Amino acid sequence: MGRTAPTYRMLTESEIQKWNTFKRALRRKDREAFDELMKKVREHASASSYMAPLDVFDAMSLAILLEHEKEITALKKKVENVSD
Repeated sequence: MGRTAPTYRMLTESEIQKWNTFKRALRRKDREAFDELMKKVREHASASSYMAPLDVFDAMSLAILLEHEKEITALKKKVENVSD
């Protein structure tokens, strides 16, 4: 018997495809940034799938925010080390 509900990864890829028109309208530099954001979403797919989100975009957004928070923390540490 097959799976009746799509997996989180399937939902994520479907959501990313919905944004392709938006992506194509972006400048090259912005398309590269968009692709990096989607890479971050895919990196956290396993954790997000445990959440069983009703709205996949919520989990995608949280994955992006998590990665941004990690980058901010790393940058703060670099700045603190330079100023010491």
